[in-house]
Amino acid sequence: MPEPQKYRMLASSVDVIFADVAQLGPACIVVLNAKYFLKNGGHVVISIISITGTASPETVFAQEVHYLRK
Repeated sequence: MPEPQKYRMLASSVDVIFADVAQLGPACIVVLNAKYFLKNGGHVVISIISITGTASPETVFAQEVHYLRK
């Protein structure tokens, strides 16, 4: 698991975070980084695809959306 608190002082806050999610689980990394780097009123754009072949695109999408809503 990344630890953005260890490198937060090296980067400034951003208006937008873009993430290309290609497997189950990376939405948690996006959320963690957003807590440390996203400006108030900023946005997150996530491209959710399934390239692993182990799960259907619909499954990957549904699980990541479920995580983000929590």
